[in-house]
Amino acid sequence: MGDNLIGHGFIDYAFVYSMMYYAFWAGQTKPHRILYILPACLSCFFFIPVGSNLTADKLVPTVFIISVVLSKGSSYFALQNKNSNNWSGKMWLLIAFSIVIGLIYTDFYVQHVKSPLFSTRMLIQVISYINFMLIFIILRKECSKLNGKNILLKSFIITTSILCLYGLYQHFAHQFGWPYRGIVYSANKTGFGGFSNSKDFIFRVNSLANEPKRLTYFLVIGLLILLKYKKDVLTKINFIIYYFLILLHGIVLWLTYATSIYIILTIFIAFLMIYTFFIKFNKILFRQLSIITLLGLATFIYQKKYIKTLYEVRVGKQIDDEEIRAEVKGQEFILNYPEMFILGLGPGNYNFALSKEYPEEAGLSEQGRILIPFNSALMTYLFDFGLLGLLIIVIPLTQIVFNNKIASRNEFSIFVFFLYCTTLTLNPSATLFFFIGAFEGFKNIEE
Repeated sequence: MGDNLIGHGFIDYAFVYSMMYYAFWAGQTKPHRILYILPACLSCFFFIPVGSNLTADKLVPTVFIISVVLSKGSSYFALQNKNSNNWSGKMWLLIAFSIVIGLIYTDFYVQHVKSPLFSTRMLIQVISYINFMLIFIILRKECSKLNGKNILLKSFIITTSILCLYGLYQHFAHQFGWPYRGIVYSANKTGFGGFSNSKDFIFRVNSLANEPKRLTYFLVIGLLILLKYKKDVLTKINFIIYYFLILLHGIVLWLTYATSIYIILTIFIAFLMIYTFFIKFNKILFRQLSIITLLGLATFIYQKKYIKTLYEVRVGKQIDDEEIRAEVKGQEFILNYPEMFILGLGPGNYNFALSKEYPEEAGLSEQGRILIPFNSALMTYLFDFGLLGLLIIVIPLTQIVFNNKIASRNEFSIFVFFLYCTTLTLNPSATLFFFIGAFEGFKNIEE
């Protein structure tokens, strides 16, 4: 690690505790203020090293909800439309049912796999899902208010712009030896993202996220907001600054060199093109997508050789060599035991299942510690909840895909749809539930 690389330190404690204090204050005064900080809580990786790292996204929702209940009562989060609770009710039942399934499988795997994590793995995963639901509840309530949409979108674009500016600084700081925060793996371990092609070492920007790929979907959402809401929410942004921000988001997104997001963007844009051309024609969206597609094709043709090398190094090499992605073994396991995926294995048990099936290759190390987890949230959901549970999780997606009225009128449809696409190769769960909450809250305004 270079002398210019900054790791865990005072700023971690300052960020987490200030976010918690702000959340409590917002709950006591005007709850909609929580929307100003939630995008930063979800994207900026600062933590308190107690047990499983305590980050702002894990602490702020609980602190805020407790504060609101103390000052305004639990009825604050109730919605007038009873139908608004349908999906969340199914999700709570799914989490409860998965705990029962998980306990059964845990008792089975404890007889075949040695690990110090049996007593905590499922608990940590369950707490994560509960936290996602708390984020959902907060956003559903605050975006059922008339000003909720504008506050959320503005705060999100401010957050991603800060992430971009720091990411650009990080890029040059690495080159010129200036101090910058690297990828902080733990309180004692810090590094930076990068990969080597045949000629050079390529630095990967992660900004204030915990790694480059976790930064990417925030930047894409920032771009979507910039492109979609210039005439609505972002009217006060100067013309030059507006296009500077679009260019900045695009450059930093490229500098992450995250092949996963490039693949997802291709799928996402292809679906949007099909929708806007064949299902409901939108002149403005079609023009924007056409420009983006042409720019993408031009970039691909111009950098075809480089992109091919990038894919081989970032994806092909990891599959062919010893750094086998967990998804490869996960897919094999699903094909070998399809009957296990009707109800799933319970939260977090995929580590033990893969370790039993592929000793020392996937799931757990020789010491029983967790190896590389799934990058795909979709595969995680399938292992944790099974096919039936997955069908419940994607209900908001089916509403968007099969209900043209909802898709066209709900301001948050495009973000929810993009994040569901992202679950194929990344794990944006907290952000996904964030926007599903906004999606459900906006539906409540309409109804």
